[in-house]
Amino acid sequence: MTMHPRTCLMGLTLLGGLLLSACMVEDERTPIGPGSAAAAYCVRLGFTLTAGAADGGQDSVCTFTDGSSCSDSAFYTAQCGQAHSYCVAHGGTIATTTFDAGTWVGTAATCTTSTGASCDEDSYSQSGHCP
Repeated sequence: MTMHPRTCLMGLTLLGGLLLSACMVEDERTPIGPGSAAAAYCVRLGFTLTAGAADGGQDSVCTFTDGSSCSDSAFYTAQCGQAHSYCVAHGGTIATTTFDAGTWVGTAATCTTSTGASCDEDSYSQSGHCP
């Protein structure tokens, strides 16, 4: 008995689609990783991130090795946890700065190294260089 080529092609297409969809299912038990720059900064520095645990579920909490913690966005912008920042760990000082982005005002963390160089804390923590 022979199958019509069209029937065979349809069967292979359905089987391929099922296999592909099975590969695309995410395991809800496996964290995908930090979703924001603030969360990524916390994790990159080796601290524990608890998603949606601050500010009524909007921010995540970054917990430091000494047990203290603050929201990941406050840590990212140097509004708390300054002693745990990449900058301070490398001998610099960190401060919260604001900048005019045209239609809104942004907040960022600025590092001043022991040599007097000043740079964005997030960039410094990623590259290890403060121009």
